[in-house]
Amino acid sequence: MTQQQGRITDNLSRIIQIIQVEGRTGELRVGRGEGINAEIGSIGFTNGQIVFAQVGSYIGPDALNIMIGWGKCVFVFIPHLTTGPLQQTGPIPSQRETSPVIPQLRQSAPQQGGQPAAASGNNAFPLTAVPRATMSVMKAIGVIEKAGLPRLYRQVILAIDGRQAVGELIRSINCTPEEMNQILQTLEELTIIRVVR
Repeated sequence: MTQQQGRITDNLSRIIQIIQVEGRTGELRVGRGEGINAEIGSIGFTNGQIVFAQVGSYIGPDALNIMIGWGKCVFVFIPHLTTGPLQQTGPIPSQRETSPVIPQLRQSAPQQGGQPAAASGNNAFPLTAVPRATMSVMKAIGVIEKAGLPRLYRQVILAIDGRQAVGELIRSINCTPEEMNQILQTLEELTIIRVVR
């Protein structure tokens, strides 16, 4: 899998957590390394639940635990569930946690349907909405760390200056509208920010 075939992340567990929190259904294909050192894997999701995983000759929980530890890699999410020999009948438990999924987020996650979250659904923030911090950056980072949220949340809180709209934050952080919408919803639920619509 080359960079042209997907996006790059430096923390695959963060991508897995986003898919879980958003309750997506589909297949996450990932790859890292080159030549004989190349590793390619895939993780299947049904409504955010991991239902299969494979990397090399590893299948199921072993494969998932290997990929959760991946740092820099290329990924692509295909929004459908590929059925095949890897599909399991139920969720795959992981011995290592990706990051905690906050239960109330699943209720406010963007709806599926292929539309970017910032442009669809009642829970989505308009691209022109302006997030404003409700506490100091140091206190906000403490709340983010206590909640066990990934590094991207800290990057967003550092970028929020009360002037940049959601669309500008998406460009400056270099994330998808869906990711930004989920991050802003989480930060607002934790009362770290308020979003002026």
